[in-house]
Amino acid sequence: MVDVTAHKEFIDALREREATLQAVCTSAVDALVMIDGEGRAVLWNPAAERMFGYTAAEMLGQPIHDLLAPNDLRQRFLANFPPFKRPDKGQPSARWWN
Repeated sequence: MVDVTAHKEFIDALREREATLQAVCTSAVDALVMIDGEGRAVLWNPAAERMFGYTAAEMLGQPIHDLLAPNDLRQRFLANFPPFKRPDKGQPSARWWN
């Protein structure tokens, strides 16, 4: 037999943190958008829906570069995305447009 108590406690704590994160994101007055390493939306809160005009259902899994980068700056935005993902090299996206 294997004691799985610690594993169950870990899973319960993880679920509680996920619920807390979901509650914070849902109730935030500011738009919160989270992307994965490919630039696809993995979190899109109600404030982001109001700000950008797209529902979470429409955006989750979609590349947000097309939405956030103006047409004339999209190539620069995409070129700067790989270094942005590196914690030691990334720059805020607003600096790409200056």
